[in-house]
Amino acid sequence: AEALYVPTPTGVRKDFIVQAASKGKHILSEKPVAVSLDDAGELILACVKKGVCFMDGMMWIHNPRSFELASVLKDTGALHKISAAFCAPVEEGNL
Repeated sequence: AEALYVPTPTGVRKDFIVQAASKGKHILSEKPVAVSLDDAGELILACVKKGVCFMDGMMWIHNPRSFELASVLKDTGALHKISAAFCAPVEEGNL
């Protein structure tokens, strides 16, 4: 495998990511990626040192709608708060 998806509990995730990066595996990590800023820095550094890609599971920042939103908001002035809700349609029989 060229890449590894890491959905493990946050407290043990760093060790899996560092080990996988050391073997040249690209990483897709669930969120949050680490329990501390230091741990996050360590796992990102491990990926950088081995030249592997690291990506967190925050899909919304990669969604084209997010880029469109940023484009629309860029000329609005200072923003103080953005609130969003993520939801999906519920159809009968899918509950």
